[in-house]
Order: sequence, then structure tokens, then C-alpha cells
Amino acid sequence: MTLLVMPTYSCHLACAYCFESTIGWRMKVKLDYDLDRMMEAIARINRLQPHQEAVLHGGEPLLMPLRDLERLIAFIRNLGLSVSVQSSCSILSEEHIKLFKRYNVRVGCSADGPPELNVLRGFWPRGKPLEELNRRYREKVQRNIEILAEEKLLGGVLTIVHRANAGDVEKLRKLVGWINKLYELGSRYGRLNPMYAVTPWSKPYELSVDELYRAYVWMWENFFQDRPELDWSPYHDLVAVLLGQERRALCWFNGCGFYDAPVWTVGPKGEVLSCDRTLGAGMWLRARPLPKTQLLDRKIRAIALCQTELAGDRFCHLHKGGCPAEALGGDWRRPSRFWRLWSRLLEYFERRLKALAPWLKLASEVPDRLEYIEMVSRGCVWNPFTGRYDCPKGGRG
Repeated sequence: MTLLVMPTYSCHLACAYCFESTIGWRMKVKLDYDLDRMMEAIARINRLQPHQEAVLHGGEPLLMPLRDLERLIAFIRNLGLSVSVQSSCSILSEEHIKLFKRYNVRVGCSADGPPELNVLRGFWPRGKPLEELNRRYREKVQRNIEILAEEKLLGGVLTIVHRANAGDVEKLRKLVGWINKLYELGSRYGRLNPMYAVTPWSKPYELSVDELYRAYVWMWENFFQDRPELDWSPYHDLVAVLLGQERRALCWFNGCGFYDAPVWTVGPKGEVLSCDRTLGAGMWLRARPLPKTQLLDRKIRAIALCQTELAGDRFCHLHKGGCPAEALGGDWRRPSRFWRLWSRLLEYFERRLKALAPWLKLASEVPDRLEYIEMVSRGCVWNPFTGRYDCPKGGRG
């Protein structure tokens, strides 16, 4: 389970494809939070559903004044949780660095590659990029990423895959060259998330499923497969779910009920929300847990999809329809627009794993996909060495 803490919905940027822009958060800096209520909500959630880490998110969390930011971080640390920050890393200061070192906070930076590829982030008011301002922004982000790496504070990089950074082989070479440079600086974590357009001006940069598939496979075969020490999504997630290790994978592959996502979010006024990706669809307050349970039943959507729209997809029980916030037609009950991508990539890695170890009984080979979803929801884990479920005491293997 992930605990997101959003001190503000504001952001000083206006990235071309930002999914949060649908709520009108673009280039609006309005700090209106109640720190005491936020901390009360964090403590209450952690009692109900213990967490190991809290991620300060946004908006841009570094817009928060340093005094309040330190108070929030110190409170979370005193609960026994680690703290990380997801930021554009464009307004990082020396004071932030000192604060993060004091509390051992890791910082994730959002960047789509080196400055020449990181062109869709920055300032795109109403779809018109402010070129000179964006050039300075991109250079500053790159400098700050390098500073965080030198200070041993860089937790990873969040990269969105689109036509501007992965549209051809030359761009892909530059992108993986940049990832390799980050690795040489000491960072081995990151995400490569497919872009989906929420604004008309970002639509031309969206890659098709076929183009995304080719880009992910090219990066794997020409870079990642020779560097097993790198821990980048979606590659480790795809392998993890095939081996039955769903808990190691992103929430996209763990099932999501939308009203009760695997992610808990605390808003600026202490409101308890679902995943931040659901906010643009108007899903603000989180559904209350059922009596005498901690969680709602998240397997319902996956089971329904595997019997209806995804009935012919033999990997539906592994990707479970993907993220509902990216659902086809904007209907969270339908599968993600990327479900075909995940299915094709799962098939690709299935072939690779079986070629290396043909005796493995991968989770893609279970005799009953619906039973698999049910068993995993009970806490059981598919064992690829025995071809059986390993269940907690009282479970059924």
C-alpha cells in the first residue's frame, strides 16, 4: 500500500500532458492547507492500514514553506515511516537539500530525459510553450538531478514515454544514454510510464500501442537486459507478475477498485482521497471500508473484465485491466487504454523467461484465471517452481 500526502494541489508549471490539469491546477500557486488536519489524517490512516513509507506529492510539494515542510516530514518520521518526495525538481534549493539530508528523505524527479528530450514538461499555457523559459527550466532540472545524485538523495526518475523522447531510434538512444548516466551517478530506480493525452495540444505526441510496444522492446533489448542491476518499471513489474510476485509490482497490475485504490491519499485539508489519478474523474473522497474489514473488495473489477471485455486475453488476470483512471471512454469499469500493451509485453517476457527456464510454471499458465484472481486476493502467492499456490495459514494451495 502507498500513502500519498499532497500538501498542495498547486503547481507553478503547466506540462503539456499533465493529467492533473483537468482540475485546473496548471500554473496556479495557491497554498491553502491545514497542517494539523493533514497530520491527524496521516496518523489515522496508518493506524487503520499500516504503511512503511509516505510520499509527498502534488501539485508541487516543494512549494510548501520550509518550516511547515520540515514539521510534516518530522511528524511522519516519528510515526516510523520513511519519507520520499516526488517533485519536478525545478525549485529545489540548498535549504531543501539540507532538510532532506537531515531526515534521510529520498527525492524522485520528474523528467523525460536529457534537456533536449524533456520538452513536454515545463511551461505550456494553453498549449503554447514558452521556449526560453522552458530551456532554462530543463537545464535547471538536469543540474538538480545531478546534485541530488551527488548528495545520495536521488530516489529515482519518473519519465513519461511519448513521441518527443521515444518516437524513433535516435531519441531512444539518447534516452537510454541518459538513464545510463543516471546509473553512473548512483541511481538505479525509475519509471517509464506511457503517455496519454488529456489536452488537445498533447495529443500529437501520444504513441500508439504498436509504437509503445516497439519502444519498450527496443529499450529492453538494447539497454536494460544487459543491466540487471537497474530497477526500472515496467520491466521489473512485468517479470514480477509472471513469477507470481505481484506485491513487487506497481499498483497497475495489482487490481484497483477506483473508489478504493491500493493508494491512500491525504489532501491539503486532511481529506482522505483515493489515488491521485482518480481526481480528474471527480473521485475525491475515498470510499469507507466495509464493516470489520480494512479494504473493499478490489478483485471485482478484474473478475468482471476477465469474463467480458477481456475474456479472450489470457493475461487479463495478471494486468487486471490496468489503471482504471486511464480507462477506455473514461469509464473506470472498462480496461485501461494500455491493456493491449501490457498483454503484448507480458507475452514477450513470457517467451524470454520460458527460453531461459522452460521448467518454470509461470503465472500466465495457471489453469483457471478467475481462481488466480481470487486466490491472490486472499493473500496467496503463485509459486512458479511448484505450480501451486503458497497461502497464509488457513488458505488453500
